[in-house]
Amino acid sequence: DIRVLGSECPAVKPAMAGGNADELLRLLQLERAAELADVEKSQADLSHSDLLRLGLGLPRLRVGDVSSGLYGRTLIELVAASGAPLPPHSFHPGSVVAVKAVAAGGGGAASIEGTVYKLSERAVTVAAESCPDDLEEGCAVVLTLGASDATYKRER
Repeated sequence: DIRVLGSECPAVKPAMAGGNADELLRLLQLERAAELADVEKSQADLSHSDLLRLGLGLPRLRVGDVSSGLYGRTLIELVAASGAPLPPHSFHPGSVVAVKAVAAGGGGAASIEGTVYKLSERAVTVAAESCPDDLEEGCAVVLTLGASDATYKRER
């Protein structure tokens, strides 16, 4: 028992005792999945110029370099196809992003999720778990801002 201001009250038990923790984790996973689907749907409806105008994406990039990073991650350096400095954007180190290859002829294109590792005036470097074979140097790509999973990881 804990004594508070002269009165007795039972000891406070953890709020997530028993099956409540499992239920909370299940709900967090559902919420994350819904957020990811919402971000993908909203960005799929936007043109490349709208993505750029809203600061949610950088179209017309190309893969400048692919190298190995720490813990087996792949570092993908993306530069403007024109070689000019990158336009204004809302990316920063730690941003969750999607890198999507622009397929010639409109077919299926490779897409990977990663984290912005480094930014410079002319390049964005993305760290990813792996890199598809068809995402190689010189490949045209679009970089879009993804849904942040920071809240999900913190609550978990």
